[in-house]
Amino acid sequence: MGAGGGQDDLNLVPFIDLFSVLICFLIMTAVWNQIEALSTNVDNVTSSDNAASAENPNKKKETLTVTVLKDRMEMAESVSIGARSLREKNYKIANLGPDVDLDKMQRVLTDWKKRYPEKKDVIVNTDNQVLYKKLIQVFDALVGAGYPDVGINTQ
Repeated sequence: MGAGGGQDDLNLVPFIDLFSVLICFLIMTAVWNQIEALSTNVDNVTSSDNAASAENPNKKKETLTVTVLKDRMEMAESVSIGARSLREKNYKIANLGPDVDLDKMQRVLTDWKKRYPEKKDVIVNTDNQVLYKKLIQVFDALVGAGYPDVGINTQ
C-alpha cells in the first residue's frame, strides 16, 4: 500500500515465476547437452605430405584409405615409391543394416597396425548419401585403433 492509499507496490510474483522457468530451461539444455564435433586437421596432413615428398621423392610411402559408401565400405592400402605403385590391397566390408561391420573393420585395422606401427594417418573417402552416424562409427573405430590423424575427403 502506498502513502495515498492506492496500490503502488510492484507485484514481483510473475517475474519470479518467469526467472524460475528460465533457470530450469538453462540447466536442462546447457549442462547436459554436449557438443559433438569431428576434429580434422587437413592443413597439417597436407603440409606434411607435401614436405615429405619434396624432401625425398624415392622414399617408400604407405597410404591407408577407407571409403565409406551408402551400402558398403572398402578399405585399401597402397605402397608406392614416388609415382610408382608397388603394392595395393583392398578389403570389402559389407554393412550390417544401417551400421558398419565393426568387427571385420577392427580386424583389418589391427592387421594394418601390425604392418605399419608408425603410421598415424588415414584418409576417409565418403559421399553425400552416407549417414552421419555411419561416418562417426568409422571415425571412432579409426581413432580407437590408433589412427588419430583422420583426413576426410568428400565427393
